[in-house]
Amino acid sequence: MQKKIQNNKIIIDNFLPDNEAKPVLERYAGEHFPWYFKNYVVSESQIETESQKHQYQFTHHVLREDGSVVTEQDNWQMLFPIFNRIHPNTFIRIKANLVPRADKVYVHGYHCDCLVPLSITGIYYMNTNNGYTAFEDGDKVESVANRIVLFPSNMKHSGSTCTNANSRVALNINFIPRFTEKSMYKDIFTEAQWNEIVKWCDKID
Repeated sequence: MQKKIQNNKIIIDNFLPDNEAKPVLERYAGEHFPWYFKNYVVSESQIETESQKHQYQFTHHVLREDGSVVTEQDNWQMLFPIFNRIHPNTFIRIKANLVPRADKVYVHGYHCDCLVPLSITGIYYMNTNNGYTAFEDGDKVESVANRIVLFPSNMKHSGSTCTNANSRVALNINFIPRFTEKSMYKDIFTEAQWNEIVKWCDKID
């Protein structure tokens, strides 16, 4: 694993060992995985003008906002190695996205995945392509297989299309982090925010 922190974002390459990353890619990007068409990516007010004709994707809900796991047990359990490394205290939502190839790399539109205070958004990239996650502050995180980016959920960002692969496949995880003394999330929250997370986790325990 190689970790770096950039403008309140944690970027980790080689996030899982190969023997754990490969089954996730083969399952979620495989030909028998159930994807569901969605004719929008972001809300109408968030659409970047150039991407109007590319506001569609395929999604697969893993865990809904009500806390229910809505995927098959094998799909859920093979994500445990990811969960074990991001240290969630409370899940908010988990969803996989597949964006088909386009004639150009289009940024869909800036948004926040969720508005739960003190939550983290994690994007785990399953395949390598020339798409990326763009952030409103100007940063870009390239789609590299077995890379994850973690950042406060109130940070506006956007996914994109790609041109050099059949699709761009990523897993979006929204959660409140668990408190540990050595938590990597201390580096992307203010001290006051981190203290609130400590209080929240104490209440849960």
